[in-house]
Amino acid sequence: MDDLTEMQCAFVLAYVRGPGTAGNGTKSAVAAGYSAKSARVQAGQLLAKPHVMDAITREQRKALSGLSSVAILEAEKLLTDPATAAGTKVDLIRTILDRGGLAAPKEAAPKEKTEKPLNEMSLTELEEFIRNGQEQIQQLQKQRAGSASEGHTRSPLVN
Repeated sequence: MDDLTEMQCAFVLAYVRGPGTAGNGTKSAVAAGYSAKSARVQAGQLLAKPHVMDAITREQRKALSGLSSVAILEAEKLLTDPATAAGTKVDLIRTILDRGGLAAPKEAAPKEKTEKPLNEMSLTELEEFIRNGQEQIQQLQKQRAGSASEGHTRSPLVN
């Protein structure tokens, strides 16, 4: 925080980590040594300065970096504690995997049916509908025939 005055530096530290002042500009300004009468105005001015905001962001990152080890330890305790509810464990696992970039891919949204009722279809649409159905049946038969040749039993529903 070389680019800050001593009071600005004290403000940044109070704003990020100060007990009872963290996140509160006015209280942080008072803790940094600014007058209580002008603290609100001073805090607004300080928070408007790009170099002060940059210092706050850097300090927040440092604070989070230090807390990440604690968070990992606490997560491990929760996951191994038999008293932790199963739902809590599942949510924690999902969050950890997601943050680690290991989350399962999201399922594609199901396609909406846009088919008309059969009695409203034209002859061409009915023929297309029947062709699609026949193709699906053939694909299922091929899949089941492949499974049967691998030692799996065939379903009696499809010959």
